Amino acid sequence: MKKNIFVFIIGLIACSAIFYLVYSTDQSIDQGISKRSDSERVTKEESLPTGDQIINDQVQKLATNLEVKISEDQLFTGLNNYRVEIKDLKKGLKKDFVKKYVSSQSKKLLNCLKVDFCGMKADPDGYFDEHSTPAHVLLSRELRLLNEMLEFGELELNELDFSELIKLENKSIIESTAELFLKADPSQTDLESFIATSSHLEGAKKQTFYFKLIKAASSSQRDLLIDSLAKELKTSEAYSIVAFFQKISSLKLDESELITISKSGCHLKEDNEVSWNSFSYNFKKYVTENSFDILLDEVCP
Repeated sequence: MKKNIFVFIIGLIACSAIFYLVYSTDQSIDQGISKRSDSERVTKEESLPTGDQIINDQVQKLATNLEVKISEDQLFTGLNNYRVEIKDLKKGLKKDFVKKYVSSQSKKLLNCLKVDFCGMKADPDGYFDEHSTPAHVLLSRELRLLNEMLEFGELELNELDFSELIKLENKSIIESTAELFLKADPSQTDLESFIATSSHLEGAKKQTFYFKLIKAASSSQRDLLIDSLAKELKTSEAYSIVAFFQKISSLKLDESELITISKSGCHLKEDNEVSWNSFSYNFKKYVTENSFDILLDEVCP
């Protein structure tokens, strides 16, 4: 009996020892795997480019395409630093220098954008907006800088390639290009040609184009722009007409201008009830806000 108890105890001790060894080994393996996974994850995270690295790479690609030596071009560095406001960039700069700089570099940007977006590719997540690459942002900031520094008549039409700039379909570039074009004091023929180059623009971009021109135009230029806009709207989709009138409050129109533009939406009365209701509401709202004596039934009988 005692012998059996002794054997049982010896067996129990042996099993405990085996269990401890197996448990300790498994735990060591798990810890090794965990440490290796953590190490691999840290290494992988360290290998991913940071935001600053991505921006630096983009700036370097732009510099290469534009043949710019970053160390020697402080304005280029400032324009590519989005933390720096345009109003701060223009301090200490001369108009003639900025005109020459933007004129030369905008031509290079237009060329490389046509080729391969100035070397830019999709982000790591696959997103790529072909109308808003770092090259577009650089060009838009250049144009904004030039626009803020110049007054009416301080620019020649041949100093910028306006017809090519407007083809880029970037909202900020469209706005600055429109304002700069009028500062170049164009003739009526020049203005008509410029308007014609915008025929490819649609929706909000076309709206941006006309709004900027109308706000900055002289009285004689406004007549041409209002007539052109009315013709454009008349052949536009219903949603484009409605979208325009939803934002019409930002334009300062007189009664005759409002009537001219509004006639372009009269066909909605028969064609599209929902669009007509929205058009009607925004028309009446504008009339009330400006204390005009106009009835929609008289504009669109």
